[in-house]
Amino acid sequence: MTTKRKRPSLSFENLAEYFKELVEQEINRQKAHISEEASFYLVNLLTNFFKTEKLYTKDTEGNFVEVPLALILAKALNADSIEKIQLYKKLGDHSLYVSGFFSESIHRKSIDMKYYVSMGENAYNELSHIMKAIKHNEALALIYYELSQKFIKLTDILAEVREASRITSNKDLLKMYEHWISTKSQRLEKKLIQEGIIPVDSEKKLH
Repeated sequence: MTTKRKRPSLSFENLAEYFKELVEQEINRQKAHISEEASFYLVNLLTNFFKTEKLYTKDTEGNFVEVPLALILAKALNADSIEKIQLYKKLGDHSLYVSGFFSESIHRKSIDMKYYVSMGENAYNELSHIMKAIKHNEALALIYYELSQKFIKLTDILAEVREASRITSNKDLLKMYEHWISTKSQRLEKKLIQEGIIPVDSEKKLH
């Protein structure tokens, strides 16, 4: 008989706090040796990529499309130092998030998981070297080095966070809550309550 992992109680008043609870829970469950800094980085990654437009780029017709990793890498190789940091971070973050949250869909593409892992590991490794060369950036250099060295383990943590929060489609709980915030739909409110979530109207709380 397997024991079902308890999903943390949700109020969604603070998305970052929600992800922080899930990430820490999963790190402890897997007994993973992940620093507090790397854990914090994962929480920020999850929070930033919660919005679709943060992960994808709009094409000329207004559709969300994924920017090819090879294109980001090519730009990074030929960029100046400031832009190089931004592009390598974008490459690393995108690779890590997609590898963790969309591993199943990657298997259906011509590009396999090894490609994303390689891109992510190398991008964070490059960032670590760049930060080492910049004065007073030793702390960031260590974080990026850890992200590079523990990339696979971090994707495992993200995958479990996805399962725990059921972020798999537009019907997942977070999207449902986001839609409720916009519409205040009674139907969505009932569904959220059925899942053990008490919707909180932040605007009403301010008055």
